[in-house]
Amino acid sequence: LTLKPDLGAPGGSIYSTYPLEQGGYALASGTSMAAPHVAGSVALMLEADPNLTPAAVLSRLQNTAEPAPVWLNPGLGILDAAHHQGAGLIQVDEAITGTTWVSPGKISAGESEKGPHTTSLTVQNTGSADHTYRFSYQPALATWSEGNQNAPGFFLAESDVRFSSTELRVPAGAQRSVEVSIAPEAGLPDGMVYTGYLVISAAEGETVVTVPFAGMSGDYGGLPVLTDPAGLGTPSLARIVKCEIFAENQCVDADAEFDLVDANHVFHGGTDLPTIIAHFDQPVRQVRVDILSTLANGRIKTNVAPRHAFTVDYVGRDAGYSAWTWDGMVDGRNGRVDANPGRYVMVMTITTADGENEQVFTTEHFRMR
Repeated sequence: LTLKPDLGAPGGSIYSTYPLEQGGYALASGTSMAAPHVAGSVALMLEADPNLTPAAVLSRLQNTAEPAPVWLNPGLGILDAAHHQGAGLIQVDEAITGTTWVSPGKISAGESEKGPHTTSLTVQNTGSADHTYRFSYQPALATWSEGNQNAPGFFLAESDVRFSSTELRVPAGAQRSVEVSIAPEAGLPDGMVYTGYLVISAAEGETVVTVPFAGMSGDYGGLPVLTDPAGLGTPSLARIVKCEIFAENQCVDADAEFDLVDANHVFHGGTDLPTIIAHFDQPVRQVRVDILSTLANGRIKTNVAPRHAFTVDYVGRDAGYSAWTWDGMVDGRNGRVDANPGRYVMVMTITTADGENEQVFTTEHFRMR
C-alpha cells in the first residue's frame, strides 16, 4: 500500500517536438510530456548543487511541490486525493532555493486495522538563521468503491493526525525530529483510501513544506476479492463458446465468449473446457486451482486427495472479467498427466495481496469426458 504517484509535472496540452512526417511540432498530453519537465528540473537542481543524492532530489521536489485542488471544482478549496497527484505540481525554483527540508517526502500509512501509523519527521534547516516551525495538516479527497475498484467514488474524510509537538525550533545548519501518528476518522468503511497533507509552516504562518500521506481504512487482506460489478452471477463455472487465442492453456482472447453453466454440466475436452469466470476487485498474491472428485450428487469425495491444476502468482485486479480454464491435466508423480474422466469441482484459493488471508471459491460439480 505504497503511496503513488510521487509528484506531478506539467503534462496537459504541451507544445512539443513531434515526428517530422507529422509536422515536427504538436500539442500532446500524458506522462511523455510530464517526464521531460521532471528530468529538466532535476538537471537544474544538480547544476545548482552537484552533491545532491537521488533521494535528496526526490525529497526536495516533493517538499516544495504544490498540491492541487480537486479538478471537478477547484473553487471549493478542497485538495485532490494524494494518490491522484502525489506531493503535487513540482516547483523547481523553490526546490533549488529552499532551505527547509522534511523527510520522509511522503508517508504511506498502510491499513488501519492494526492501529495508527506512527513515524518520525526530520526537519532540516540548511539556512543561515534559526527557525521555528509549526505543524498541522490539511485533508484531501478520499476514494472508495463497493465491489468495483475501477469506478471509485469521491468523499470528504477527515484523518486523525497527531504530532508529538506542534512547534519545533531548529537552529541554522541543524536538524530536529518530531513524531506524527496518522489514522482515519472513526466510522470510515473498510477499503476507503483516505489522504491529506502535513503542513510545516514558519512561525509567521507561511507554508514552507508539505508532506502527502495516504492510508486505507480497515484490513486490506479482508476486502472481498471476487465481486460481480456487472451482476452477471459470477464467480461461476462456465463453458467456452468462442476463443481463438490460447496462452498456456488459458483463453486470452479479448473477444472470447462464455456461457455460465449449471451443476452437472458435461465438458468434452479439446476447447470445451471447464472455466471459472470471475472479477478480481483487488490484486492478489496468488491464485491456486485444485481439482476435487465428487459423487453424482456433487458431494466431495473425502477419500480422494485434491489434485493440483495450476497456480498463478501476483495477479492484478480486473478491468472487467477474467477466465480461468482447467485444461484437464493435473500434477502427477512424474509431471503433468491427464485427469481421468469423472465428476469434479474446481476449487480456487486466493491468497490476498498482504499474504495474510485466503479466500476460496468452489464451482458447481461437473463431468469431464
